[in-house]
Amino acid sequence: MSSSNQLGAETRDPTALGLLDIDAKFEARQNIDSRLQMLNTGILGLSTERNELASIPIPPSEVFAAIVMLLRDACHAPNSQNRNHWLRVTHVCRHWREIALACLTLWSRLSFATEELADMMLQRSRMAPLTVKASIKRFRWDLNEQIERTMGHRRHIRHLQVGCDSRKEELSLYQRVVLDPLTSAFPLLETAMLRLLRLPDVSRTLPPVTLADNAFAESPRLHTLELHGVNVNWESTFPIGPI
Repeated sequence: MSSSNQLGAETRDPTALGLLDIDAKFEARQNIDSRLQMLNTGILGLSTERNELASIPIPPSEVFAAIVMLLRDACHAPNSQNRNHWLRVTHVCRHWREIALACLTLWSRLSFATEELADMMLQRSRMAPLTVKASIKRFRWDLNEQIERTMGHRRHIRHLQVGCDSRKEELSLYQRVVLDPLTSAFPLLETAMLRLLRLPDVSRTLPPVTLADNAFAESPRLHTLELHGVNVNWESTFPIGPI
């Protein structure tokens, strides 16, 4: 038996392993992990080469990306049961995933189903113009905080649609997080829909939500605005002319 084979046999022997000190065991595990990683990388490379030889035609990357965007938009239809089903396409194979990750626009329609998903899509969209559709709701403070972080990317928001439950805490947050920042620059903003999900009963004492007099003053592309339950001072310099 060669010295290398003998060493390998001794390493696999439980008695021999028991004599190794902790540092030696740790180093041995690291070496095995490195070899496993190299083997897995090689397998992935061979699998990619094999798939490229498939008899089924593979569409160009831009065509595939367009197809996935159509699927995403279909999942966002009003009667759709799950708006995030299109994400499964990105887990079919490495090639499809790479195409999806390279298409920044694909991730620009943010999903607030979970805080983690919203963070992931915001990161993957990078500098692409964003579509933000969300609601500030009771007992969902994790997502409410995510909406606040998303509003920090105001220079990239193209479409903004944010609702709010008609409760005191949520209305105060809505005013601070959504309405007040609208006086800042939204250079890409084209459409905005601001809505109270349940209009407050006049008998209830709730803080009013009010659009500032100079809201949208720095939103030169805004052409569509819908307000539901949001107060506006119509005698102010509110820029409603081009809308």
